[in-house]
Formats: sequence, C-alpha cells, structure tokens
Amino acid sequence: MAVRVLATAYEVYAYLFRDEHLAGLGLPQIATDHLRMLREAATLMALNKMELDGHISNVGPCWFFPAATSVVSDLDDEMGGMLDEVYHDG
Repeated sequence: MAVRVLATAYEVYAYLFRDEHLAGLGLPQIATDHLRMLREAATLMALNKMELDGHISNVGPCWFFPAATSVVSDLDDEMGGMLDEVYHDG
C-alpha cells in the first residue's frame, strides 16, 4: 500500500508543482530545484496523510517544510518557509 501511496502522491505533486508554474508564483527566488524539493517533501508527507478511504488529505503541521528542507536539502528557514507558502498557496 505504501508504494502505491507514494507513486500516486508523486504524480499529484508533480502536476501541482510543475515548472511552468514558476512564473506565476511571483517568487523569483523559487527555482526549478526548489519545486523538485517541494514535490519530494510533499510526496513523503503523503504517508502521514493517507485516509482510510485512500485519499490524501492536507493537514500537515506548518513547521514541516522548513524542518524537512533544512535537513534534506540544506535550505535555510526562510527558503523553507517560502516553499511552505508555495505548498499551501500554489
């Protein structure tokens, strides 16, 4: 089940956070690599967001992206916070 959740989540987040949306974000400091980090972190979050009926809900804590991206991608809190904003507003 976890493999299916991850595969589905990656497809969803690859669509939501695709490169052609960069210009519309209004955040010139967010680049293609940042969207990749966002897709990866959001995909992993799906393991914690799986409902019994199979859909992915969005109830993550506000600290997740800054914490995860600082450890995994070596981003500072400010950039991690911007990715969090893209996740919630994107």
